[in-house]
Amino acid sequence: MQNQIDAGRCIIIAFHSTFDPVHVDPEKRLERLAGLLKCCHRLLVHTIADMNRLKAIGIIDNVTLFPHGIVDYDPANKVRSDKKNRFIIASYGFFLPQKGLLELIQAVGILREKGLDVRLRMVNAEYPIPDSATLIKQAENKIKHLNLDPYVEMVTDFLEDKQSLSLLSDTDLIVFPYKPSTESSSAAVRYGIATGQAVAVTPMEIFDDVAPAVFFLPGHNPDEIARGVEQLMDEFANNTPLTQVKAENAQRWRCAHRYSKLGQRLYNMLFALFNKHKKSTIAIKKYL
Repeated sequence: MQNQIDAGRCIIIAFHSTFDPVHVDPEKRLERLAGLLKCCHRLLVHTIADMNRLKAIGIIDNVTLFPHGIVDYDPANKVRSDKKNRFIIASYGFFLPQKGLLELIQAVGILREKGLDVRLRMVNAEYPIPDSATLIKQAENKIKHLNLDPYVEMVTDFLEDKQSLSLLSDTDLIVFPYKPSTESSSAAVRYGIATGQAVAVTPMEIFDDVAPAVFFLPGHNPDEIARGVEQLMDEFANNTPLTQVKAENAQRWRCAHRYSKLGQRLYNMLFALFNKHKKSTIAIKKYL
């Protein structure tokens, strides 16, 4: 493999993660591509941790921090349509083991045992692998075992963004109870943030880049999730300074990370790189 890039091309790579998978073949580790990556014109990463991981393998000069954006979405009505005195939690994203969805169901059971009228709306599409179908069956069994059938709604079809966002917007809190992950950032959590509703996440590195816009739960086991949600329910009921400040911070974060805004920023970056590369290519050809 030659550590060079065709002089007639401008190469930009966007990384969703810079972690090597746990069981990756040593010959396929990211550091093996360091020479080629240094030849690229720009490497875009989502977090400081990603920048540091690339720095550790000698890639520095062409790395740029570029945020992972969110959809432009303005719900017609941010007030829940169901006016009854109940608290509706939502979950979102593909139905996969690392999402912590079974733990969330159990946490809802804990909250209901304490007499809290909590409901759960799971907007979690089945992913086209056997593990996802198995997990959905396990979730259904857990709901039955905990006698939560009247209180948990499962939507496992793959929906259009507009449908998903509408379902999420009509809730009180959107929870992402992830377990430890090797991903650098979460696309799913951004849909939750885009709705304008309160979002709570587990204390994982994958959520570091959205920290200003979300609440953090104490941990990712059912008891910790339940404890964190109960505390937030009390905060919301009393409209505490914490909830007010978080709402303001989240709104600023949304405005700064909308695709419409980041798209223009990315266009300007690519256009500048193209012009610079085009001029340098012409100069090289002139002196060949």
